[in-house]
Amino acid sequence: MVAPKSDVTLRINFSIASRKHCCRSFSAETVDLMNRSDISTNQVELDPTIPKAKSNLRKVLEVCGGKSWNKDVEEALGEYSGKLSHHLVARVVQNMGSDFAQQFFTWSGKQEGYEHSKHVYIKMFTNLIRSGKFEKALEILKEMKENDMSINPKLFVTLVHYFGKAGMAAKAEEIPEIMESFGFRPNPKVYDAALTGFIKAGDYERAEKWIQRLSDESIESKIDYFNSAVAAYARSNEMKFAQKVMEEMEKNDCPPNIQTYKMLVKSIRLV
Repeated sequence: MVAPKSDVTLRINFSIASRKHCCRSFSAETVDLMNRSDISTNQVELDPTIPKAKSNLRKVLEVCGGKSWNKDVEEALGEYSGKLSHHLVARVVQNMGSDFAQQFFTWSGKQEGYEHSKHVYIKMFTNLIRSGKFEKALEILKEMKENDMSINPKLFVTLVHYFGKAGMAAKAEEIPEIMESFGFRPNPKVYDAALTGFIKAGDYERAEKWIQRLSDESIESKIDYFNSAVAAYARSNEMKFAQKVMEEMEKNDCPPNIQTYKMLVKSIRLV
């Protein structure tokens, strides 16, 4: 006779299944962030296995489930305004549609005795990115900055990736400046993500202007950025454009090096 699975085993299985689902829904960068210890549910101060906490979460989800945000919902949630935890708010934000999640996020943030944690902000950001609400996602990052919360620069790579995927090239071009306003130096991954988006969309004119920007700006380690461009073109099987970038590298006194050719070969293999 097979012994029944313990509650712990069931929770572990559920966690594994959830992570597999997330991997199908989010970019590799976002999944990487969700797996990082600094934004994981392990940091939540309230243990979700405590019966009372589970009961509150279940009741709040019942109030919210399948409904639009309105006065009745807000009044019904009033009963739990003093019982909010980071875990509870994060779970609601994670499980609701983006419109409702935003309303709940705003409402909960105004409740006495409760303040959003970094974990909750990341869940809201992820929900908005998944829903294609990039401007709102950027507002979440700005709010985190205003609250003196540390921000992982990989989140900007995720934004660029989704801007490119959605055909919002102009917005992708703004990310380096936005990163600088947050105190980050744009890294090769940002340029790589933007170029990949432009190239996939067939917007070679914008991609070439982006590369020219690298030539004109005073940027340390330019070769890393040019290498990213070479790799992005090679992955899209646009070798003539990859060759142009390598010629531009020569003009900028940073000729192709062994890393350039390694990235070129690796990208060609992926085509």
